[in-house]
Amino acid sequence: MTANDHIRALRCLLEVGEDFGEMRRYFYDHLAESPAFLGMGKPKKNTILRAVVRGAATRYLDPSVRAEVALIRIRKHGMWHGAIRAGAHGGDIFYFESSEMGLVSLSSSVTRRVEYVRFRAAKSPTGAVITAPQYPPSPPN
Repeated sequence: MTANDHIRALRCLLEVGEDFGEMRRYFYDHLAESPAFLGMGKPKKNTILRAVVRGAATRYLDPSVRAEVALIRIRKHGMWHGAIRAGAHGGDIFYFESSEMGLVSLSSSVTRRVEYVRFRAAKSPTGAVITAPQYPPSPPN
């Protein structure tokens, strides 16, 4: 499969999959180190995705730590991906414009646990950022 094929497969997995960890593993296993994939995009800012990342970091990590994100946009696929840094914590994000869906993964440097948020995000006609997060089910007690 080509990088283009893997991008399409990741988008499909994001839209219908239930295992958020599987989505992240697919991204790392098939795209994150692919020279073809890495050469497709250009750095760009996105206020919607920055707001989503900061909201997820506030929920899962130390709310006093400011989360920053460095984003790359692959125009051909309407895909965004990037790295997240929030103090000593890290994470990643990918998002598809066509479905307005993405996944944020945050790793705590303290617990080493990875937290996931699948989300839908877009700008309203008034310019407000609208997000609809979907958190994975809580583990049974």
